[in-house]
Amino acid sequence: MEHIKNVIFDLGGVIIDLDFNKSFEAFSKMSRKDFNQIFSKAEQFQFVTEYEIGKIDSHTFRNHIREELEINATDQAIDEAWNAMLSDFPKKHIDFVEKVSQHKRTFILSNTNEIHKQAADKALLDKHNGTTWEKLVEKAYFSHIMGDRKPNESIFRTVIDENQLIPEETLFIDDSPQHIVGAGKTGIQAIHLKDGMSITALGII
Repeated sequence: MEHIKNVIFDLGGVIIDLDFNKSFEAFSKMSRKDFNQIFSKAEQFQFVTEYEIGKIDSHTFRNHIREELEINATDQAIDEAWNAMLSDFPKKHIDFVEKVSQHKRTFILSNTNEIHKQAADKALLDKHNGTTWEKLVEKAYFSHIMGDRKPNESIFRTVIDENQLIPEETLFIDDSPQHIVGAGKTGIQAIHLKDGMSITALGII
């Protein structure tokens, strides 16, 4: 890892622990339809992808959820069920990223959406003494703000170009194998963080 000067962290499943079953269970209490068919780690409905790149707003997203699940839930109920998958913000992960930031340039690159980001922002502030993503790393990139998403090669190019990074000196860490492939196309070094693995055990520093 001596040649690595830059580290790009995914957010969900890397820094934030995810439990998709919590959202599946929450939505199953509202609907008989299988939420797993709408959203999963490997694939998702087109409207979820559109939400992740900011092509539709939260109001439209919630209406798509109501339509697909055939429910008449409030905005708050949908948001709570959707955010249920955001399981935990372990202090050891936050501490680790802060430690890496003392030695290398660090970034976050996340496929996310407005509802999830608002919940994550609040949890980070409340649980980690007013920390923000901007305080934690040099720059945080979120798909719904960028209008692009992983695994598109273009989103990695944006991060590289804006920060004048050398791909071979840059490490990307993500829990989705398809995103690792996208990063690899740019020459970025990449690690697939599999289930049960922790960023603290990767030997980055």
